[in-house]
Amino acid sequence: MSFLSTRVQAPDVDDMAKLFRLTAYTNATRDKCLELSADLDRLRIDCSIDAPFGTHADRRSHTGMTLSLGKGVVVASSRKNPGVQMSACEAELIGLSDRASICVWARKFIMAQGYRLPPAIICQDNRSTIALVTNGRSQSERTRHIEFRAFWLKELIDSGEVELVWTPSGSCPMLAQLE
Repeated sequence: MSFLSTRVQAPDVDDMAKLFRLTAYTNATRDKCLELSADLDRLRIDCSIDAPFGTHADRRSHTGMTLSLGKGVVVASSRKNPGVQMSACEAELIGLSDRASICVWARKFIMAQGYRLPPAIICQDNRSTIALVTNGRSQSERTRHIEFRAFWLKELIDSGEVELVWTPSGSCPMLAQLE
């Protein structure tokens, strides 16, 4: 919906298909209630962050994020990435570094309430992005300008605050809860 709202002035055939899909989903789930629950003995932060590359007319990418504490999404975010990225890996890394801070904040907030939590799980569908973050540095001159984001994410992983998990597109368990 966030993406479609940016296309109101000049929609195309693909936008119409996306609108029909959104409308069909909304109609099929209108009787479903938002159900939130968590097992306090197995409480954990689950995030899914995805950034499709160059989706807007100005070739900017778009990042979406969901956060769950158990059953049900408690935080959802969708926004256009700042600037134009040069690759899908760069778009994913920028989206990941911008939105991971929400997962880290939520984990710290819950822990400040006295709960013990494992690292926040962040689902990511781009293997190149995961490799860049895991290595903490670029293997290519083409991505050196975004190394600071990768270093920051690597620090989060090394400190045990987050765990980055490769999850194929469309198969993150949290997103399945929405359907």
